[in-house]
Amino acid sequence: MLKRKEGFIGQRQHVIPAAILERLALHPMLYLLIATDMGWYPDAQYHYRERESGTAEHILIFYVRGTGWVEIGGVRHEVGASEVLLIPRGTAHTYGASDATPWSIHWVHFRGTGADYFAYQLPEHEYILSVDAQSAAALEGLFNQDFRLKTQEIAGICG
Repeated sequence: MLKRKEGFIGQRQHVIPAAILERLALHPMLYLLIATDMGWYPDAQYHYRERESGTAEHILIFYVRGTGWVEIGGVRHEVGASEVLLIPRGTAHTYGASDATPWSIHWVHFRGTGADYFAYQLPEHEYILSVDAQSAAALEGLFNQDFRLKTQEIAGICG
């Protein structure tokens, strides 16, 4: 079985440097909810991640198209277009895109003093939400807008 963490044609990914994250954690308006990493993986064939101890951040994955699966707590769930997966920090998980219909996903890792509040709004042991078409379009717009802003910010810092 082929497995890839990243490196998909057309992918976009931003990882916020640790020094910036430290400053954000002290900012009075930003410390509640901080995106630490985010990405867009289109047609992510063979995408696979296994994290035995989870991550230090919460993970939100928005499935735009395609299908795949996620396993949390020994339970396997099928996921697909117009669904959102929320994995709480420290939660062991494994997931992979379908070989036949690989997914296209937006994803974000987040933390902050208010992050737990947002992450634990789902009932216990429920990790997947279905999103109606209008909300899915709005969510994709937010991800795309955030990428444009982040790209401009990075260009300003580097340029």
